[in-house]
Amino acid sequence: FRSDMAGRFGGEEVMVLLAGTAKDRAAQVAERMRKEIEEETDVTASIGVASYPDDGQNVENLIQAADEAMYRAKRTGKNKVCLAGSDG
Repeated sequence: FRSDMAGRFGGEEVMVLLAGTAKDRAAQVAERMRKEIEEETDVTASIGVASYPDDGQNVENLIQAADEAMYRAKRTGKNKVCLAGSDG
C-alpha cells in the first residue's frame, strides 16, 4: 500500500509500518520477509510485531512493544517472529 513504509531504525534494526493492517496479517508479512531474508542471504532475522491500539496507544508504546517482542524472538531461539502481547 502507499501508506506502508520501511526504514532503518537504530544500528541493525529495521522498522516496517503496515498502516491499516491487522496484527495477524502483519505477522504473515513478517514471516514471509523472515523466510526470504534467510533464503536469499546468510543473515537471519528476529522480528517483533505490534499493532495499534492493542499493543500501544502512541508511537512510543508501539515501538516499545515491537522491540520487546523482537528481543523475545532473539532470546527464544532467534530467526523467528514474535507478537507483542503473546507468549510465543
